[in-house]
Amino acid sequence: MQLLVSVRHVDECRAAMAGGADIIDIKEPAHGALGRADHDVIRAIVATVKQHQQQQANQSQPYLPVSAALGELVDQTDRFPSDIPLDFVKIGLANAPRDWRAQLTGHPRLIPTAYADHASIPPTTSPPPPTPTPTVDEIIDYAITHRAAGILIDTAIKNGQTLLDHATPGQLNAWINRAHADGLFIALAGSLRSELVQQVATLRPDIIAVRGAACTNHDRQSAIDAQRVAELKQIIAAATPATHHHAN
Repeated sequence: MQLLVSVRHVDECRAAMAGGADIIDIKEPAHGALGRADHDVIRAIVATVKQHQQQQANQSQPYLPVSAALGELVDQTDRFPSDIPLDFVKIGLANAPRDWRAQLTGHPRLIPTAYADHASIPPTTSPPPPTPTPTVDEIIDYAITHRAAGILIDTAIKNGQTLLDHATPGQLNAWINRAHADGLFIALAGSLRSELVQQVATLRPDIIAVRGAACTNHDRQSAIDAQRVAELKQIIAAATPATHHHAN
């Protein structure tokens, strides 16, 4: 089980790495649940991680993947630059266009994002006619059919409610089992405070994704704190069954 930490600039990236994050994710929280950062910011963070990897090359450190949030599919106005070397990109499907499956197909390194609070997302009022946000199961179906690498389950509305306000542990477990049965990795996010990270970790997703829980005062708009990242890593490690550890 890995810890993904979403960062908004290079200093936060360094704090996340210092705390032991397993995956660096790039997003701008002021732009929404999956707010896209400026391309120059993304390039700078990717370069920072690459430099860190080179410095750690002699210490047998594991590869540190980098992902980036690209916002909502319905808002995409340009192709993401292909020269930015990311391991994954995340695209949200709030108020997705009717042909969202066709638009996603063929997108490299794509992780489609399903919103557990899809029923609470208000429809758009501008043309074309509004369409309901796809359900989690519809997006898992897509990911399985089109052989996506994985799927992220998050919340779209950041109003203090969490993933577990919109999905029971039983529902989450069913989604995790569906993904794993078809070889997909699954990441869980959605305003997961420290105590919820502990609860969600017992369900054994592949990735737990956070921002607010890794920030000062649990505020997603404040800065990533290396000590909070380290504490989250300890919480996840403590929730990992002893049977998953290899004996020396």
